[in-house]
Order: sequence, then structure tokens, then C-alpha cells
Amino acid sequence: MLTTRNKEVAFHADMESIPHELRFLSEEECWTLFCKKALPKNASPVVSPELQKVGRDIVGKCGGLPLAIVVLGGLLSRKDRIPSDWAKVLKRINEKFCEGHDQITSILALSYDDLPYYLKSCFLCLGFFPEDQEIPARKLIQLWLAEGLVQQRGSETMEEVAENYLKELIDRSMVQVARKSSVGIKTCRIHDMLWNLSISEAMEDKFLDVRQITDFESPV
Repeated sequence: MLTTRNKEVAFHADMESIPHELRFLSEEECWTLFCKKALPKNASPVVSPELQKVGRDIVGKCGGLPLAIVVLGGLLSRKDRIPSDWAKVLKRINEKFCEGHDQITSILALSYDDLPYYLKSCFLCLGFFPEDQEIPARKLIQLWLAEGLVQQRGSETMEEVAENYLKELIDRSMVQVARKSSVGIKTCRIHDMLWNLSISEAMEDKFLDVRQITDFESPV
């Protein structure tokens, strides 16, 4: 199965088949998906009318796009369930729109901005890996350790702290689990739009540089 956001690619992938176009989620489907991500499993499913109104206004900004919904849900899962706190997130989304970003770009950029400082550099490291490929969790953690991005925390080993960093990125829906093993996460992956975000933010912050290799160059 081939997935793509480019309709022309889909039409040329198999000339004998009609591509299946995914529809946008309905308002209620958006709200249900959002609640699954934003409300902790051990929390009460009851949402106050005030919080629900702000939440539905936030979900309305996602335009029925599942990626935007789960990323925003992951962001709000780390916030207190207080209408004023959620309203601040809604205000920041509107500010991103005013800066000229489209819906999905605004929401993904906001989710990156909301990361704690110790996770931002870890997220940018995901741009080191090829697009649309599974990333070995052990290799990613070793990269974070080698780059000095993991901070000592209590009695935990550096590897344990790094594993918690990865779990937090997963909880925020910035990273997805690809495969698990008996001891934990074996591989992970990142959505191509989030991968593009990691590249653009990393280049803007001078965290990495991306060069296009020509026929006259060889990789160093």
C-alpha cells in the first residue's frame, strides 16, 4: 500500500486502480479523537461545559485533520484541565494563523514551541534520520547521549532519563511507536510533516545544516 498527500503520485502509482481519498473527520469524530489524546486515561471523562466549549473551539481549528488533532491533544494532555489554560493555547493558535501559517503548520509549530527546553534539541535530532523510515530507539538514545542532550535526574541512569524523554515525545504525539519488544520500544517513527518541521527548526536554530548532494559531490 502506498500513501501520499500528492494526488498525482497516487494516480500514477497504479494506473488500473482508483486511489482512495481519505475524508476529513466529522466534528464529533474530531472531538472523540481529541478527548482520547487530551484526557489522561485515569482522569474523569466528564468535561465541564466551559472546558468543552474551549476544547471544541480548539478542535475546530484542526480542520478535520487527524494529525493536527492528536498533536494538539498530546499538547493539552500536559496542561491542567482548566478553561483559562486551554484558552491560552487557543489564543496562541490564532496568533500563529495571524502570522500567515496554514492550519497544520500553525498547530505543529505551536506543539514544538510548547516542548520543554530539554526536549526541543532531542526532537531536532530526529531530522538526522531519513524520512519515512523506522528509527531504532537505541540508536536515537545513543545519539542524544553522545550530543550531551540528556541531563542527570535523581538516581536514574542517563539511559533511563533518555528513555523517559522518548516516552514524553510519544505521549505528546510528536513521535510514534513503530515496534515494541519485550523490554520496551524497539523502533519509532515520525510523521513526514513533523520530520519537515524538525529540519526547518534545526536549520533556523543552526542546529544542523542540510546540503543537496550533486553528481559532482560525494557525501563526507
